[in-house]
Amino acid sequence: MILSIRAGGRRNFLARRGKRYESWSDLFARFLTPACRRAGSSRAILFNPFGQWEVVINKGGQMLWDQIEYARRYGLNDVDGYTDAVRAMAREGIEVMAYIGTPVDYVPRRDVLRTLKPIIDAGGGIYFDASASLKDSPHIQTLLDLNEHVSVGTETWPVPGHPLAHLPSLALARAVDSRLDRISRDGPQRLVMFRGDDEDSIKAIRHTQRVTSANVHDVVAKCAQRGWTTVMPAELFVR
Repeated sequence: MILSIRAGGRRNFLARRGKRYESWSDLFARFLTPACRRAGSSRAILFNPFGQWEVVINKGGQMLWDQIEYARRYGLNDVDGYTDAVRAMAREGIEVMAYIGTPVDYVPRRDVLRTLKPIIDAGGGIYFDASASLKDSPHIQTLLDLNEHVSVGTETWPVPGHPLAHLPSLALARAVDSRLDRISRDGPQRLVMFRGDDEDSIKAIRHTQRVTSANVHDVVAKCAQRGWTTVMPAELFVR
Protein backbone atom coordinates (compact mmCIF):
# COMPACT_ATOMS: atom_id res chain seq x y z
CA MET A 1 0.00 0.00 0.00
CA ILE A 2 1.11 3.50 -0.90
CA LEU A 3 -0.27 6.54 0.94
CA SER A 4 -1.31 9.69 -0.86
CA ILE A 5 -1.64 13.34 0.04
CA ARG A 6 -3.56 15.60 -2.31
CA ALA A 7 -2.97 19.34 -2.61
CA GLY A 8 -4.64 20.95 0.37
CA GLY A 9 -5.29 24.25 -1.38
CA ARG A 10 -5.15 25.68 -4.86
CA ARG A 11 -1.75 27.23 -4.27
CA ASN A 12 -0.34 26.28 -0.90
CA PHE A 13 0.17 22.55 -0.36
CA LEU A 14 1.50 23.12 3.15
CA ALA A 15 -1.75 24.73 4.36
CA ARG A 16 -4.04 21.76 4.97
CA ARG A 17 -7.48 21.56 6.57
CA GLY A 18 -6.91 24.43 8.96
CA LYS A 19 -3.33 23.42 9.75
CA ARG A 20 -0.26 25.23 8.51
CA TYR A 21 2.95 23.25 8.17
CA GLU A 22 6.09 25.35 8.10
CA SER A 23 8.05 23.19 5.68
CA TRP A 24 8.16 19.82 3.96
CA SER A 25 10.17 18.49 6.89
CA ASP A 26 7.44 19.67 9.26
CA LEU A 27 4.65 18.09 7.16
CA PHE A 28 6.55 14.82 6.91
CA ALA A 29 7.38 14.68 10.63
CA ARG A 30 3.94 15.60 12.00
CA PHE A 31 1.64 14.16 9.35
CA LEU A 32 3.08 11.77 6.78
CA THR A 33 5.53 9.71 8.84
CA PRO A 34 2.99 8.87 11.59
CA ALA A 35 0.44 7.92 8.92
CA CYS A 36 2.94 5.64 7.16
CA ARG A 37 3.90 3.95 10.42
CA ARG A 38 0.27 3.26 11.33
CA ALA A 39 -0.48 1.97 7.83
CA GLY A 40 2.66 -0.15 7.61
CA SER A 41 3.56 1.67 4.40
CA SER A 42 6.99 2.70 3.15
CA ARG A 43 5.88 4.79 0.15
CA ALA A 44 3.85 7.92 -0.41
CA ILE A 45 2.73 10.06 -3.35
CA LEU A 46 2.24 13.82 -3.14
CA PHE A 47 -0.37 14.97 -5.66
CA ASN A 48 0.50 18.44 -6.99
CA PRO A 49 3.12 19.07 -4.29
CA PHE A 50 3.68 22.60 -5.59
CA GLY A 51 0.03 23.54 -5.79
CA GLN A 52 -3.03 23.60 -7.99
CA TRP A 53 -3.05 26.92 -9.82
CA GLU A 54 -5.92 29.10 -10.99
CA VAL A 55 -4.34 29.35 -14.43
CA VAL A 56 -5.37 25.72 -14.90
CA ILE A 57 -8.40 25.35 -12.63
CA ASN A 58 -10.33 28.32 -14.05
CA LYS A 59 -9.87 27.02 -17.59
CA GLY A 60 -10.81 23.45 -16.71
CA GLY A 61 -7.41 22.29 -17.90
CA GLN A 62 -4.80 19.78 -16.84
CA MET A 63 -2.60 20.23 -13.81
CA LEU A 64 0.73 21.91 -14.45
CA TRP A 65 3.98 20.05 -15.04
CA ASP A 66 5.93 23.22 -14.14
CA GLN A 67 3.94 24.01 -11.00
CA ILE A 68 7.21 24.28 -9.11
CA GLU A 69 8.02 27.46 -11.05
CA TYR A 70 4.77 29.06 -9.88
CA ALA A 71 5.45 28.05 -6.28
CA ARG A 72 8.92 29.53 -6.51
CA ARG A 73 7.57 32.76 -8.00
CA TYR A 74 5.10 33.26 -5.13
CA GLY A 75 7.35 31.96 -2.36
CA LEU A 76 5.08 29.01 -1.54
CA ASN A 77 5.49 25.30 -0.81
CA ASP A 78 9.05 25.40 0.49
CA VAL A 79 10.61 24.77 -2.93
CA ASP A 80 14.15 24.99 -1.57
CA GLY A 81 13.44 22.52 1.23
CA TYR A 82 11.77 19.82 -0.86
CA THR A 83 14.83 17.91 -2.03
CA ASP A 84 16.50 17.56 1.37
CA ALA A 85 13.21 16.67 3.08
CA VAL A 86 12.46 13.84 0.63
CA ARG A 87 16.02 12.55 0.92
CA ALA A 88 15.70 12.56 4.73
CA MET A 89 12.50 10.50 4.46
CA ALA A 90 14.35 7.99 2.28
CA ARG A 91 16.94 7.60 5.03
CA GLU A 92 14.04 6.82 7.40
CA GLY A 93 12.84 4.12 5.02
CA ILE A 94 9.97 6.04 3.38
CA GLU A 95 10.01 6.83 -0.35
CA VAL A 96 8.18 10.04 -1.27
CA MET A 97 7.11 10.48 -4.89
CA ALA A 98 5.59 13.46 -6.72
CA TYR A 99 2.57 13.44 -9.04
CA ILE A 100 2.46 16.38 -11.45
CA GLY A 101 1.13 17.37 -14.86
CA THR A 102 2.58 16.31 -18.21
CA PRO A 103 3.94 18.85 -20.71
CA VAL A 104 1.41 19.45 -23.47
CA ASP A 105 2.99 22.11 -25.65
CA TYR A 106 6.51 21.64 -26.94
CA VAL A 107 9.17 22.20 -24.29
CA PRO A 108 12.85 21.41 -24.93
CA ARG A 109 14.03 18.39 -22.97
CA ARG A 110 16.73 20.42 -21.23
CA ASP A 111 14.10 22.87 -19.94
CA VAL A 112 12.00 20.04 -18.52
CA LEU A 113 15.02 18.58 -16.73
CA ARG A 114 16.07 22.02 -15.44
CA THR A 115 12.60 22.86 -14.14
CA LEU A 116 12.12 19.51 -12.41
CA LYS A 117 15.64 19.37 -10.98
CA PRO A 118 14.57 19.67 -7.29
CA ILE A 119 12.17 16.73 -7.74
CA ILE A 120 14.70 14.71 -9.75
CA ASP A 121 17.47 15.35 -7.22
CA ALA A 122 15.16 14.25 -4.39
CA GLY A 123 15.21 10.79 -5.95
CA GLY A 124 11.71 9.71 -4.96
CA GLY A 125 10.20 9.30 -8.40
CA ILE A 126 7.64 11.21 -10.48
CA TYR A 127 4.22 10.22 -11.82
CA PHE A 128 2.94 12.27 -14.76
CA ASP A 129 -0.79 12.93 -15.08
CA ALA A 130 -2.46 11.71 -18.30
CA SER A 131 0.93 10.72 -19.72
CA ALA A 132 -0.33 7.33 -20.94
CA SER A 133 -2.54 9.27 -23.35
CA LEU A 134 0.39 10.88 -25.16
CA LYS A 135 0.48 10.05 -28.87
CA ASP A 136 3.24 10.98 -31.30
CA SER A 137 4.58 13.46 -28.75
CA PRO A 138 8.22 14.43 -28.22
CA HIS A 139 7.46 14.30 -24.52
CA ILE A 140 7.28 10.52 -24.69
CA GLN A 141 11.01 10.48 -25.30
CA THR A 142 11.50 13.13 -22.62
CA LEU A 143 9.85 10.88 -20.05
CA LEU A 144 11.88 7.88 -21.22
CA ASP A 145 15.07 9.93 -20.88
CA LEU A 146 13.96 11.18 -17.48
CA ASN A 147 13.42 7.59 -16.37
CA GLU A 148 17.18 7.14 -16.63
CA HIS A 149 17.62 9.68 -13.83
CA VAL A 150 14.63 8.97 -11.57
CA SER A 151 11.79 6.44 -11.52
CA VAL A 152 8.96 7.64 -13.79
CA GLY A 153 5.34 6.47 -13.72
CA THR A 154 2.32 7.18 -15.88
CA GLU A 155 -1.42 7.75 -15.59
CA THR A 156 -3.74 6.13 -16.57
CA TRP A 157 -3.01 2.46 -17.46
CA PRO A 158 -1.67 2.58 -21.05
CA VAL A 159 -2.81 0.39 -23.91
CA PRO A 160 -0.50 -2.55 -24.76
CA GLY A 161 2.26 -1.47 -27.09
CA HIS A 162 2.32 2.14 -25.93
CA PRO A 163 5.92 3.45 -25.67
CA LEU A 164 5.42 4.01 -21.93
CA ALA A 165 3.58 0.74 -21.24
CA HIS A 166 6.58 -0.79 -19.46
CA LEU A 167 6.56 1.88 -16.75
CA PRO A 168 4.61 1.70 -13.48
CA SER A 169 1.17 3.23 -13.99
CA LEU A 170 -1.59 4.60 -11.80
CA ALA A 171 -5.33 4.67 -12.45
CA LEU A 172 -8.18 6.11 -10.42
CA ALA A 173 -10.45 3.45 -8.95
CA ARG A 174 -13.36 4.67 -11.05
CA ALA A 175 -11.37 3.95 -14.24
CA VAL A 176 -10.16 0.44 -13.42
CA ASP A 177 -13.13 -1.56 -14.69
CA SER A 178 -12.69 -0.17 -18.20
CA ARG A 179 -8.96 -0.92 -18.25
CA LEU A 180 -8.73 -4.52 -17.10
CA ASP A 181 -7.41 -5.55 -20.52
CA ARG A 182 -4.35 -3.37 -20.01
CA ILE A 183 -2.61 -5.39 -17.31
CA SER A 184 -0.86 -8.72 -17.00
CA ARG A 185 0.63 -10.61 -14.12
CA ASP A 186 4.14 -10.33 -15.55
CA GLY A 187 3.73 -6.71 -16.62
CA PRO A 188 4.77 -3.51 -14.83
CA GLN A 189 3.36 -2.39 -11.52
CA ARG A 190 -0.26 -1.26 -11.72
CA LEU A 191 -1.46 1.15 -9.04
CA VAL A 192 -5.08 1.85 -8.10
CA MET A 193 -5.80 5.15 -6.41
CA PHE A 194 -8.69 5.48 -3.98
CA ARG A 195 -9.86 8.97 -3.06
CA GLY A 196 -11.99 8.22 -0.02
CA ASP A 197 -15.12 9.47 -1.79
CA ASP A 198 -18.00 8.17 -3.90
CA GLU A 199 -15.71 7.46 -6.87
CA ASP A 200 -14.03 4.51 -5.14
CA SER A 201 -16.19 1.75 -6.66
CA ILE A 202 -14.57 -1.13 -8.58
CA LYS A 203 -16.95 -3.80 -9.82
CA ALA A 204 -14.10 -6.19 -10.64
CA ILE A 205 -13.41 -6.70 -6.94
CA ARG A 206 -17.04 -6.24 -5.88
CA HIS A 207 -16.25 -3.04 -4.04
CA THR A 208 -19.10 -0.54 -4.36
CA GLN A 209 -18.55 2.05 -1.64
CA ARG A 210 -16.06 4.66 -0.56
CA VAL A 211 -12.94 3.57 1.27
CA THR A 212 -12.92 4.24 5.00
CA SER A 213 -10.66 3.40 7.91
CA ALA A 214 -13.00 0.50 8.65
CA ASN A 215 -12.75 -1.24 5.25
CA VAL A 216 -9.40 -0.08 3.90
CA HIS A 217 -7.49 -3.26 4.72
CA ASP A 218 -10.16 -5.44 3.10
CA VAL A 219 -9.93 -3.38 -0.09
CA VAL A 220 -6.13 -3.57 -0.06
CA ALA A 221 -6.32 -7.36 0.23
CA LYS A 222 -8.82 -7.65 -2.66
CA CYS A 223 -6.62 -5.53 -4.91
CA ALA A 224 -3.53 -7.51 -3.96
CA GLN A 225 -5.28 -10.68 -5.11
CA ARG A 226 -5.53 -9.08 -8.56
CA GLY A 227 -1.87 -8.05 -8.49
CA TRP A 228 -2.62 -4.36 -7.97
CA THR A 229 -0.92 -1.97 -5.58
CA THR A 230 -3.32 0.36 -3.77
CA VAL A 231 -2.85 4.09 -3.22
CA MET A 232 -4.83 5.18 -0.16
CA PRO A 233 -5.45 8.60 1.42
CA ALA A 234 -3.03 9.23 4.28
CA GLU A 235 -5.89 10.81 6.20
CA LEU A 236 -7.32 7.33 6.81
CA PHE A 237 -4.38 6.67 9.11
CA VAL A 238 -4.18 10.00 10.93
CA ARG A 239 -5.65 10.14 14.40
